[in-house]
Amino acid sequence: MNIFEYPWDFGPVWAFLPILLQGLWITVKLTVLSIVFGTPVGILLGLALRTRIFIIRSILLFIVDAIRSLPVLILILWVYYFIPVLIGMPQMEAFWLAVIALTLNLSAFIADVVRASTNAFPRGYIDAANASGISSFYTYRYIVIPEVIREIFPILALLYISILKLSSLASVIAVYELVHTADRVRVETFQALEVFSVVAFIYLLLVMPLSAFVRFMEGTKYFKRRA
Repeated sequence: MNIFEYPWDFGPVWAFLPILLQGLWITVKLTVLSIVFGTPVGILLGLALRTRIFIIRSILLFIVDAIRSLPVLILILWVYYFIPVLIGMPQMEAFWLAVIALTLNLSAFIADVVRASTNAFPRGYIDAANASGISSFYTYRYIVIPEVIREIFPILALLYISILKLSSLASVIAVYELVHTADRVRVETFQALEVFSVVAFIYLLLVMPLSAFVRFMEGTKYFKRRA
C-alpha cells in the first residue's frame, strides 16, 4: 500500500487533542524557561570570556566548547543521570532536569556569540567612553551590551527557535512534552501517521510565525545594521 492508498482517519486522533495540547503546553514551558534562564547566563558568560586572566578564560572556554560539542540528546541524558546524584535529589523531576540541560546548551551558544560580537565591537567606542569618565560597568551596560544585542538579535532568535525544536528530545527522559505525548496517543490509537502529521502541523504553526516575526524585526529601524 502506498501513501496515496493509505486510509487516513484523524477521528481517533482528534479525540486525544486535549492531551496533545497539554503536551504542547509543556513544550512551551520548557522553551520559555530555557530561554529565560539561558539568555542572561549566556550573556554574562560571554562577557566573562573577555577576561584578561588567562586561567579563568581558559577554563570558561573549555566549558563552553565542551557543552557546544555535546549532542543535545547526550547532554539531556547526562544531566538526567548526573545532576540528581550531584545535588543529592534522586527524585528530582525530569522536567526540571530537561530545563537545566536545554539551558546549558543555549547559554553555551549564546556565550560564544556574545564573545565573538564583543571582540568585534569597535574599541574606539569603549576608549571614548572611558576618556569621558564613564566607568567600565556603565560602558558595558549602556553602550556595549545594547549594541551587541542589536547585532546578535537574528542569531539569538534562531537559537530560541532551535531550543523550541530541541525540546522534543526531552521525551527520552519521559517528559510529557508534545512528542512524548504524541507517542502515547500513537500507542492508544495505532495511527502513527495521523498522530505525527498533527504534531508536525503544530510545530509548523509554532515555528513559521516566529521565523516570519524575526525577519520582520530585522527590517525594523532598531535592528538594522548601523554603518
